[in-house]
Amino acid sequence: MLCNKHKGSDLASVEPITEAIVPLYHPRKQRWQEHFSLNNGEFIARTAIGRITIRLLQMNRQERVIERKLLVEAALFNLPDT
Repeated sequence: MLCNKHKGSDLASVEPITEAIVPLYHPRKQRWQEHFSLNNGEFIARTAIGRITIRLLQMNRQERVIERKLLVEAALFNLPDT
């Protein structure tokens, strides 16, 4: 996945709103819907973990949002935990 290139060895980052060190989302230990939602191809953070993960992994880069919108419209995009 392209997002993984941006992650590198990072496990956490400083969250700009709270200025706290926040871990990245862990798909094996956390539920996707608790931290993210999807709106018109863009991931929306529900928590600090979601904000950090979206920002650090650059999940809402314009080309990714466009691609995601097309996949959703074609019913080819499935959200985790659904």
